Amino acid sequence: MRAKLALALALLALSLAAAFGPAARPTAALTNCDADPSLDSEEQAFLQLINDHRAQNGLAALSPSDTLDRSAQWKSQHLADNNYFAHDDTPINRTWGQRIRDCGYGYQTSIGENIFAGRSSAVDAFNAWKNSPGHNANMLGSSYAAIGIGRAYNAASTYDWYWTTEFGGVADGYTSGSTPTPTPTRTPVPPPASYPCADVTGDGRVLIDDVLFVVARFNTADPLPDIDHSGKVAMVDILIVIRQFNTSC
Repeated sequence: MRAKLALALALLALSLAAAFGPAARPTAALTNCDADPSLDSEEQAFLQLINDHRAQNGLAALSPSDTLDRSAQWKSQHLADNNYFAHDDTPINRTWGQRIRDCGYGYQTSIGENIFAGRSSAVDAFNAWKNSPGHNANMLGSSYAAIGIGRAYNAASTYDWYWTTEFGGVADGYTSGSTPTPTPTRTPVPPPASYPCADVTGDGRVLIDDVLFVVARFNTADPLPDIDHSGKVAMVDILIVIRQFNTSC
């Protein structure tokens, strides 16, 4: 049985300023970049998570991009199918920046990339990147306006699930489908005998960020801040966080 250490180990981030040459428009031909740029439900959930995170830090939302989505999805599938973990497309000797260009994003602007492996959910990928300074710096990059998000699965690979996010300074449009606000659903379960730690942001302590996170999702069915497992984020969840304030998890 393979050891699943990806959550702790499989994290890499890169960024470049003005990485490409003088091209002002995306290239028309796609070179080895055959991927579906539409966002699935978990990828849409990640888009909401990262834009909430940026809003909490006074930054503008990122717009989904067909070209960056294509690069992200191609990369995640390539990682899964070829069982490796690196930014550059090492099996075909291509750099990560060249891949982004090959997928149609040919603007002269800042770009960045995060990759992650080992978990399928948007929340797990987001929290892993948020708690890593280099990855979080990409997610909160003030020069970025667009994002590509892709995840892929291969049971024969070391880590099963692979995530890639691409960042770019030009929002070049998303035409592959709508990106509705996710509406998580879950079957309510009886409240536990004792409530779990209210560190919903995953930084190891219950602080004001956790209070604000729960307050912002008040009266929704979001499972993460629904600490008492009632099926709704309600006043009792806020009170639980307040009672646990300034404690370690």
